Amino acid sequence: MIKKTETVNYIIAHTKAEGVPISLLLYFLNLLCTIIFEVILDNLKMLKILRRDFIMLKQKKLPYVSHVLVCTNDRDGERKSCADNNSKLIKSNLKNAVNEKGWKGKVRISTSGCMGVCAKGSNVIIYPQNVWLSEVSPGDVGEIVSIIEHVMADE
Repeated sequence: MIKKTETVNYIIAHTKAEGVPISLLLYFLNLLCTIIFEVILDNLKMLKILRRDFIMLKQKKLPYVSHVLVCTNDRDGERKSCADNNSKLIKSNLKNAVNEKGWKGKVRISTSGCMGVCAKGSNVIIYPQNVWLSEVSPGDVGEIVSIIEHVMADE
């Protein structure tokens, strides 16, 4: 491998031998340094992007096996809403079932705002299993727990 000083001395010697002005040599060296600096900056930017993407990939691991979202949106009787089908009781019963089954920390039951299909409420989503349930009533909690049991068995 050629040392840097040998390379610089070689360039200077040949520049003088060829009659190239030193100012032209300095111009090209400056240009070369600028190009190298830009390449390094581009690589640093790329590394930053790769690091961000890696962190995002790492964060994609979900904190729960299942996350159950229960819409409890209430339109105060102005028009049909999920709250009309006792969605707060559905959520409460699901939370109790999760605790009884020992799934706390693995299954999360959360309140959701409007899902946009109030006419078919109450609405429940089980994520990331892509299960969407509509027209749910408190009597359906056992069936929802059964769905979650299947998910937990697969874990």
